Amino acid sequence: MRSGEKTTRVKQLSTQPEKLKGEVKRITFSSPETGFTVAEVRVEGELLPITIVGNLGNVFPGQVLHMEGMWELHPRFGKRFKVHVYS
Repeated sequence: MRSGEKTTRVKQLSTQPEKLKGEVKRITFSSPETGFTVAEVRVEGELLPITIVGNLGNVFPGQVLHMEGMWELHPRFGKRFKVHVYS
């Protein structure tokens, strides 16, 4: 690593995959080349929308997702749910 460079270390907050169901409220970022997407999702039992990340293809606001993944803590972007599988 060169002087002045920072490493981005994501900390896993989950030890086992979890299942969530929620409605996509907003797409924050989406890469057409890779499918990587960041979105805000309203999940039952949560006061505020959660942030999800992953290769989510063409998800859209209003879509209800059944997701399986793990919670992680990104040093810059905070707590988010990394989706491994969804339908």
